[in-house]
Amino acid sequence: MSLTKVALRLDISRRTLYQWFTYDNLSLSKVERIGAVINHDFSQELTELSNFVNEHEYKYGSAMPPDYKKTLLERDKYLKMYHDLIDKHTKALEKIVQLQEEVSSLKLELNQIRK
Repeated sequence: MSLTKVALRLDISRRTLYQWFTYDNLSLSKVERIGAVINHDFSQELTELSNFVNEHEYKYGSAMPPDYKKTLLERDKYLKMYHDLIDKHTKALEKIVQLQEEVSSLKLELNQIRK
């Protein structure tokens, strides 16, 4: 399955999917979502995934101070918001290009009609 199809099934952009692959600590919920889309059980490779209960549980070590965990959760929340905004921006730019092409096409038609 292509990454484009995976991204579509995850309802995210390809760019966001590629960005996920650069994360040092990808959340278990994202790993689980990707696995569901590609029909792969990652719990064999990631033993902590087999114990995954809460979508906000991360593979960060349990020995971390609670404040640091909270900071990481906040970071991930804002990263998700950032990537969602990038996706919306990309879609808006694509729409602008499409509309510009339509305007150019209509101008050509108008010029041909005037001749």
